[in-house]
Amino acid sequence: MVNFSIAVSSLRAAFDRQDVTANNIANALTPAFQPRRAHQSELAAGGAAVDSVTRSGTGGAPEPTGRPLDLAVAGQGYLAVDTPRGTRYTRLGAFGVDGSGRVVDSAGNRLMTGFAVPENAVAVEVSRSGELTATMADGSRNTLGRIPLYRFANPDGLEAVGGGLFSPGAASGLAVAGEAGTGSFGEIIGGFLEGSGVELSREITDEIATRAALRAGIASLRTQDQMLGELLDLRG
Repeated sequence: MVNFSIAVSSLRAAFDRQDVTANNIANALTPAFQPRRAHQSELAAGGAAVDSVTRSGTGGAPEPTGRPLDLAVAGQGYLAVDTPRGTRYTRLGAFGVDGSGRVVDSAGNRLMTGFAVPENAVAVEVSRSGELTATMADGSRNTLGRIPLYRFANPDGLEAVGGGLFSPGAASGLAVAGEAGTGSFGEIIGGFLEGSGVELSREITDEIATRAALRAGIASLRTQDQMLGELLDLRG
């Protein structure tokens, strides 16, 4: 008996995997992007399906920018920002100072620090432990405070909400605050941004394998279509 459903499900799974790979490749240069991985399972009746898509958690290498408030997290941990929809978490540490001295991202969301950069500061510096120090016009240095990091029991459970921001939920667990460079928390590297975690060689390999699966699935459908046509011809 001709059964199209097995071939169709395999094709659908291949297209889903291809979408994930294409999105990864498109973000090969996006700072702090964590590639996605499609997880496929075999169906009891035959065929396959993509049952989940997760973030790999692979961090990119820190890349220098020359901007002191660009912050890369080397290791585990997320930075927190205050948004109109509440606290969100990110590894995209592209920050600057607004007119009120607050450390903010490109969307104006305030970095959760509890301190501001003085108006007469001529330079700022962030240590690997997250201490933010301002150099004043008279040459004195003023330590403003420490930038905290946050970790989650299951970072893959964080929900991406756009702009490199993530929202916690039941799947991720609650945010646990800590100091950079202590315990399981990574360090903060000022003047750097985390690069994309995409490995193009892996994505290209995945794309080649997916295209092979697509060709096989299409060939199977054509064969079954021909078989169905022959059966119908025999029945007259």
